[in-house]
Amino acid sequence: MLASLNFVEKFLALPKVTKAISLQGSSFERVCYDIELLSPLLTTQGFEVEKVISVGDGFDSVVVGKIVEALPHPNAQKLQICQVDVGESSLRQIVCGARNARKDLFVAVALPGAVLPGDLNIKASKIRDVDSFGMLCSRAELGLPIKTDLDGDGIWELEVEAQGGLRTQEIGKKLGQPLFDALGLRDTLLELNVTPNRPDMLCHMGVAREIAAGLQFRKLPVQWKSREWETSQSLSVEKLVSQVLENSSAAVDDVRFECKNELGISAFFVVVDGVVVGPSQAWVRNLLESLGQNSVNNVVDCSNLLLLGYGHPNHAFDLDKLAFSDKGTKTLTLRAAKAGEKFLALDGKLRELDATDCVVADAENVQALLGVIGGEHSKVDAGTKKIVLEFANANPVAVRRSSRRHGRRTDSSFAFEKGIDATDRFQAAHVMLGLVGFCSQTQPKIIQGVHSKLQDRGEVARSFVSDAQLNSVLGPALSRGVCVDFSVLTQKPGLNGAEWNSFCAALTAKHTISFSSAHQKQVIGTEPLSFAHQLEILATLGFGIQKVQEDKANVQVPHWRWHDVCEFPDLVEEYVRVLGIDAVVPIPIASTGEPGKDDLHYAPFEVVSNVLSGLGYCEVAGYHFMRADDLERLGLSGILALGEPVALKNPILQDEPLMHTSLVPDLLRKIARNLGYGVKSGQLFHLCRTYQNRNSDGERFFQGNGLEIGLAESLKKAQPEQLEDYSSLHSYAYTREASQKGRPAETPRLSGVLFGVREEKNWQNNGQRVWDLHTVIAHVLSCAQALGVPAQHAQMPASYPFVNALHPWRRAVLSTQINGKDVIFGWVGQLHPKALRNFEIGEQVFAFELNLSLLSSAHFVTRDMAKRVVAPRRFPAVSRDFAFLFNEEVSAASLQACVHGALAPLLKEGQGIPARILGVQIFDIYRGQGVPPGKKSVAFNIVVEPLERTLTDADIQKLQTAVIGSVSGSLSGELRG
Repeated sequence: MLASLNFVEKFLALPKVTKAISLQGSSFERVCYDIELLSPLLTTQGFEVEKVISVGDGFDSVVVGKIVEALPHPNAQKLQICQVDVGESSLRQIVCGARNARKDLFVAVALPGAVLPGDLNIKASKIRDVDSFGMLCSRAELGLPIKTDLDGDGIWELEVEAQGGLRTQEIGKKLGQPLFDALGLRDTLLELNVTPNRPDMLCHMGVAREIAAGLQFRKLPVQWKSREWETSQSLSVEKLVSQVLENSSAAVDDVRFECKNELGISAFFVVVDGVVVGPSQAWVRNLLESLGQNSVNNVVDCSNLLLLGYGHPNHAFDLDKLAFSDKGTKTLTLRAAKAGEKFLALDGKLRELDATDCVVADAENVQALLGVIGGEHSKVDAGTKKIVLEFANANPVAVRRSSRRHGRRTDSSFAFEKGIDATDRFQAAHVMLGLVGFCSQTQPKIIQGVHSKLQDRGEVARSFVSDAQLNSVLGPALSRGVCVDFSVLTQKPGLNGAEWNSFCAALTAKHTISFSSAHQKQVIGTEPLSFAHQLEILATLGFGIQKVQEDKANVQVPHWRWHDVCEFPDLVEEYVRVLGIDAVVPIPIASTGEPGKDDLHYAPFEVVSNVLSGLGYCEVAGYHFMRADDLERLGLSGILALGEPVALKNPILQDEPLMHTSLVPDLLRKIARNLGYGVKSGQLFHLCRTYQNRNSDGERFFQGNGLEIGLAESLKKAQPEQLEDYSSLHSYAYTREASQKGRPAETPRLSGVLFGVREEKNWQNNGQRVWDLHTVIAHVLSCAQALGVPAQHAQMPASYPFVNALHPWRRAVLSTQINGKDVIFGWVGQLHPKALRNFEIGEQVFAFELNLSLLSSAHFVTRDMAKRVVAPRRFPAVSRDFAFLFNEEVSAASLQACVHGALAPLLKEGQGIPARILGVQIFDIYRGQGVPPGKKSVAFNIVVEPLERTLTDADIQKLQTAVIGSVSGSLSGELRG
């Protein structure tokens, strides 16, 4: 939040200090805001001042001057020699090329020694052989926005009409004074860090309230100022409310205006005639420009002042520019946009709207994107005479969605997103009407306020208020059909002023908290303030106090804090932040609690992370999102190739609207980024959850999945049948909760990638070593082995989801036995070059992805097994090598299965040898001399780990005999050697 202290000064007299300034041999006093007091005050109260910007600092040598004489330059046709009075004993000669330099013009003069924006140093010089002692400046040269009516045809004209407030004789008295002081341009801006729970601090009125509370607590004088525009008009807030509630149309001369509401939000309009549009007064323009706003005209500037000063977004439409409806009326309708509808905004961009956008439209075209930006066609300009002011409480979610989709975040959209004070909308309209009259120096004719009719006259909009609250607050008024949005009533005839006042009183009573002196110690454990002092601070913050007893009171929460302050701990927080947290004595927490034990369900994830880290992998972290075309770019069959992803209603990143079903695309983007930074090779892994729009029973969860972002049609198709380990039936509840069935499937997955070369060429290695499939398979099997899960690899089935993303001859699936069935729990392979090109990767990449839910299911047989997995080895493992001759058709998978089948009966827990198989690894395959044609020699290693004692020679002999007998019989293997 950027706060202008000049703007805050319009509400509250701020503390100031005086500084002595010396310039050109003369001195004067400058009155400045006391930043040394205000900055710590706001920071203490919870709004850190991140930056202080002093507008006008460094421009003391830019002064007010007056051209006394302007003569043509003898050596240059476009130059003039000006004699300028800057309050010195003699005139100052300055050569100027501006066409509008003329006699008796008041100008901005940069004296020698001044440094202008862009490091432009002003010094005495000769221009075409004529001495020049300074520079006449334009607004642009002083870092101010360019205004043609002020800059004229070159330099800044400090004229009465243009500056709007300084008379000629007043400017004459300020000759030689620093320009920013003389014209009131000097300002101090505070960049405040406003917490999300305080949207009331996003306007200058809110800042003034906080400063006033801090000053009053420090026993400093607090003087609130009256603002002429709030009292200069005849239409009272009560009368405006009455008009709005009674009227649904208004007549302006021979034109009838109506408004309609198809959005179910509360809204009202005010029709104003006799508006005089022109340049804004200097104080308005200067305030807006210091806050980074462009001054447009007095009506538009007043609309911005209302937002920045009071926190109320609004919009003004030119009534004459609105199209007539078929009934001959001019109508503004709050409605949803039509898909593909075009809208020309005030920024000059033609936008294509979506069906989820909310708009304000006349009979023919969209005139505003509700809560975000107005339209070019109905903008207020110099020819405008009649305006329609719109005050709609736009839905924050809809505004945020439209703002992000169209890449246009305005002050208005930001205010709606954070939350506006909906109870104060009528007061805001009253202030806006006063501003328009005050800034145009006229008294426009306010025709009347009108409410926006709901599409269904029997409907009652309840955006924030429940039925029970409506009944208790409104009583009989509810039967007449009143539109309620939080607390603003702007709907249906029949609610008179007395009922409106009664409604507001009832809402105030509803936001009353019973508060006692005992609450302080209950919340913070100490008692730094007396109860009377607590109530005093709360009163300075705008809370209403009604004392019931000496130690009890009813505290009424101000309407701008209704969403934030709900219970007595909130009240304690309020006065403690004004007091300062440093004043609260810290007290040790007396607790007998013990730290909770690690959840054993996370143990497998820690195990595999440690294994991969030991193998040289680096763990990465990232968002849980993916792009809609990620799977297609990988070569998979489409967006549903791995099950239906969950679509985000309001994506953080517009190009990543889905929760990921695979971790591989994100890892590939990280590879591309690493390669772009010159990292030629590496190993990465990511362990986190993936998501599917199905529960653990395979039933579709979000029926309108993707509706808000236009992907509903793509996502509602039937889920492919062949998903293997990507099926939602294999999802996993981290904490084994029964509620897993009542939410979308979450499946923890482990994904890894290896890119570039395994080892670069060096003096010990004549050629570089590249990654190969068997090495990557060994890495993955090491993870399964660390979990105590027997696993094997096999050829990837043609129906497997990832089959087209991988190299045809370098891919495999990994499986294990769960409940006596072979279950695929992951895959490994080299990614296809075409898929890599789609991710802008030119290096070879191997990848793998495992379903840790399935691995965990195989791992968690009992709690004891988990303990054995992580316990250190107590007995020496036994390793034996075997070599057999096999027919060519015998596969590695069949050999591994045969060995496991042979040893399983002997190693059955409690009935045989107390040991388990750690792995069966093939380490050599040989064809050639000594091996008959059609045969191959396969050497493999078996590792067995004892569980209760060291294995004896007899135990080992039994295991060897079982392996030789099974392999010889089942696979017709011939033992070698």
